[in-house]
Amino acid sequence: MGAAGVSAFTASNAGVKNGCFWNVDGLGSFNTQWSVAEFTTSTLSSVQDELSASSYTVEAGNSPLARRFDITNIGISSDNALTLTVPGGQSTGPISSAQITTAYSDILFGSVRTVAMVSGAAGTTHGFTFYANDNQEVDFAFLSSDPSVVHLTNEQVNSTSPFSTYTVSAPSDATSAYHEYRLDWTADATRFYIDGTLVHTITENVPSQQGFWLWNSWSNGNAWAQGPPATNSVLKIKSIDAYFNRTSVIPSGSCLSSSSNNNAAAAAASSTSTAPSYTPAPTAANVKLCPKYDGTVYTATNGDLFQVACGTDFAGGDFKMVWVNSMGACIEACSSTEGCVDVSMSGTACYMKNKLKNALKNSGVNGAKKISA
Repeated sequence: MGAAGVSAFTASNAGVKNGCFWNVDGLGSFNTQWSVAEFTTSTLSSVQDELSASSYTVEAGNSPLARRFDITNIGISSDNALTLTVPGGQSTGPISSAQITTAYSDILFGSVRTVAMVSGAAGTTHGFTFYANDNQEVDFAFLSSDPSVVHLTNEQVNSTSPFSTYTVSAPSDATSAYHEYRLDWTADATRFYIDGTLVHTITENVPSQQGFWLWNSWSNGNAWAQGPPATNSVLKIKSIDAYFNRTSVIPSGSCLSSSSNNNAAAAAASSTSTAPSYTPAPTAANVKLCPKYDGTVYTATNGDLFQVACGTDFAGGDFKMVWVNSMGACIEACSSTEGCVDVSMSGTACYMKNKLKNALKNSGVNGAKKISA
């Protein structure tokens, strides 16, 4: 431990750029990346297309007080950290609070690392959160009334789903030094890291809809947040390193390689006398997705979203097969076929499935499952 505010934590490995994508260890590839190593007027300007300051009111509902996110509560500290402040001494609502979000709401899976120092002034909640709606939400949260623990939550996807909120120990100096809090969201789980170490994995209530990322500090006087704080409660964010799959970002142009070999194989297969006669695949770009774009999200022509799973076979559930010349064409065929929920492609044969079965590793098969329509 060095000077105040400095902590010798171990940061997560940064993603590695590969063509138009960023590979994140253990997760796959993402089509969007940005980072802020420290916050200054200049660095804030560099991410003005990525971050947005919130300015709106959340009504009280069942809570004692409403809360309002005010831009005036966002600042930059002397050690170049972004500050999100809930001013102390408030007693009537709406309670003035602070929040920033991504400037877009089309994030479907991501890995976000926030280096932050939390407040010790009781009465606020700090959140590093993915949010689409109240049933599609992941929280990495601190309560400043007890900063010794961190609250990790996948909100219920419906009223009958199990609760999935867990607590883990926070760093002992969370209110006096910076630490890295990392949230990974994939199709099968959310994973929470502190200082580069995995502390918990949640497989229940995993969100499946696109949304946005947010960072906030707030109070509404309820039993959860408590407060409002008697003195200023300040969340300090030193840096953010973010990797996202955005559904509006579609691999195109130089990011994709055409495959003359696949074309040749398809032609050979269609001319073989033993090949069965099936309906030709719909016209699609000659997209070779595997192995380079494993884990990325492909947006079909009709807007359906598929997560690519190279070397994976979703065995069983077959109800139709077509000959295609690329993985992209296989996905397009599924998206235009009623009842199709995933595909497995072997050679030039595209097997469409009407039931999602267990994923099996198979180096000779590439798969893709529909994650949103």
